[in-house]
Amino acid sequence: MKAYSDYTDEELYLAFLQIFPPLKFTELFHSLATRFKAKCEEVETERLRLAACGVAAMQNTESTIKDRLIPDNPHYSASYGDVCRAVDREMALRSELEQTKVARLLSYDRQIEFLKEELAKVREKLPSDEEITKMQEREASIACAEIEQSANDDIAKRICDENESLKVENERLTNWVNDMIGGKP
Repeated sequence: MKAYSDYTDEELYLAFLQIFPPLKFTELFHSLATRFKAKCEEVETERLRLAACGVAAMQNTESTIKDRLIPDNPHYSASYGDVCRAVDREMALRSELEQTKVARLLSYDRQIEFLKEELAKVREKLPSDEEITKMQEREASIACAEIEQSANDDIAKRICDENESLKVENERLTNWVNDMIGGKP
């Protein structure tokens, strides 16, 4: 038996025609063409299913989910259903987050109101501007009185010191005069 490379092109062609007569070749071609067309349609359907998944992923608002495909649609797939469920979870989480933010803001508002009430209570206990002015005047008056008292104390001390000094001088002069007059006190 000859090796494949030992055959001429003409011999190979004749052998091919014996195996696949022209009628069989035409049938084979039509069969392959039909299957190819069916596969192309399958690929197109899968491409549209994939595109539907992308569209579903972007339909994440209440107004857009009404346009979703139904399971009877040829472009609906299990993956499309998975994407829709994931989008539903995303929307639920977003809603829950929004509710949490609102609750937190309301909580902050309540805290602010509480603090305002407490501040009002503290303000009620504080003296008025008029009372503060009177207190400041009283404190200034007391400070002036203390300064005046301190000055008076200094003057009194100087007077006492001067008086003591005068007593000593008076005694000295009295003793001198007595000594001069003859010793009589």
